[in-house]
Amino acid sequence: MLLHFFFLFIITVVNTESSIDFHRNNDDDAHLDYDGYQLLRIKPINNKQIELIKQFQYDYQLDYWNQPFIQQKHDADNNNFQSILTLINPQQKQFIKSKLNQSNIDYDIISENYKKIIEQQNLEINLAKKLFYQRSLSANVNVNDYYYDQFDYGNYHTYDELYSQIDYLANKYPKMAEKISIGYSYERRNIFGIKIGNLMMNNNSSSSDQKIIFVECGIHAREWISPAFCIWLAGHLLSSSTTSQLTSLIDHYQFIIIPSVNVDGYVFTHTHQRLWRKTRSRQYGSFCIGADPNRNWDSSWCQKGSSYDPCTDIYCGKRPFSEIETRQMATFLQKYNGKIFAYFAIHSYSQLWMFPYGYSSKRINDYNRLRSASQAAVNAIRSLYGTQYKYGSIADVIYLASGASVDYVYDKLQVKNSFALELRDTGTYGFQLPIWQIIPTCLETWTGIKAAIKILEIY
Repeated sequence: MLLHFFFLFIITVVNTESSIDFHRNNDDDAHLDYDGYQLLRIKPINNKQIELIKQFQYDYQLDYWNQPFIQQKHDADNNNFQSILTLINPQQKQFIKSKLNQSNIDYDIISENYKKIIEQQNLEINLAKKLFYQRSLSANVNVNDYYYDQFDYGNYHTYDELYSQIDYLANKYPKMAEKISIGYSYERRNIFGIKIGNLMMNNNSSSSDQKIIFVECGIHAREWISPAFCIWLAGHLLSSSTTSQLTSLIDHYQFIIIPSVNVDGYVFTHTHQRLWRKTRSRQYGSFCIGADPNRNWDSSWCQKGSSYDPCTDIYCGKRPFSEIETRQMATFLQKYNGKIFAYFAIHSYSQLWMFPYGYSSKRINDYNRLRSASQAAVNAIRSLYGTQYKYGSIADVIYLASGASVDYVYDKLQVKNSFALELRDTGTYGFQLPIWQIIPTCLETWTGIKAAIKILEIY
């Protein structure tokens, strides 16, 4: 009788697990409002729990917003483990929580229904835009002129709004700005950007020595603070170009800013699924859509920290540069081979300032210089609002991750000043960073970049 009961128990457990859909969403084209989704903060206390959490990610197709990573002995001894945020669907939530409980892994439920968080932020975004529009009417000027001239850099914007603002800035500052395009996306959207500098100087033959600072934003669709920073930076460089410090920078460097590399994914986060990460390309032989564009570069492609499974968020693609967006970016960057002084890839979140390598724990030859520049950057950031950043190589600070843009430009294009930044915050809001934090985030990030450049110039 006891044996019979034991087999019934095993069958029940197996059937329960097999009946749960461990794919986050079976339809990658669906409108998803996240009704009933729970946001969990998982709180590991040792490396053994980290290993279990990593295994859960692969076994149950969990979407970890910040990746779990094994801590070095010093951090582990001081219980310095970062919490992990994950969103679980209504079908998974009881099972996943039971697995965490069985493993004695602590967690908090941050949100019982993530739909409400998204609705709240959308309300704030739309209300801010409505108030801005009303101010333009009361100013008794052309609404379009007011909108672009007084552009609200403290809000999140759609692809069309970003595109129009870049167009406006290029037209308003023709001697300093030029609208550019690196090509078109899978869904035929323009991957636009802006070149900022002393264009009059650049037209002279003596400008051949002028170096480029390249800023890449929005390669992961759901990281909205990234495009927000890039459009703010473009506006700031142009509107403040008469200040002595910026005049010096613009005379010495050209800035090439791409607000949204993954334009299809970014549009999709506004129209269908707020937390979409990948591109929107169709994958032959799979119902799942897109690849991770920051695992698709030809730099130790699809080794550590990436996946061959097209249904995961870290799918590396069919081959290096299988995604037209990364292919267009690489081709565009090659035009400036030998002229790029520094490359900054802007991500969120976790408050990290990192440099190569991501694909290897091996220290690069430029380790000391990039570490010094990173240290100066995080100190400058902290001096502004007290925001704390960690710094170091990607592999040391977070985890091994192959196929990233910063490793590609460092290795293949010899851009020896390459950085990957993870902006605010550390998990309180995650990808839903409130709009009131946009301007402080932009200001401190730019403060860090300037501090890094200053160190790099004297090395």
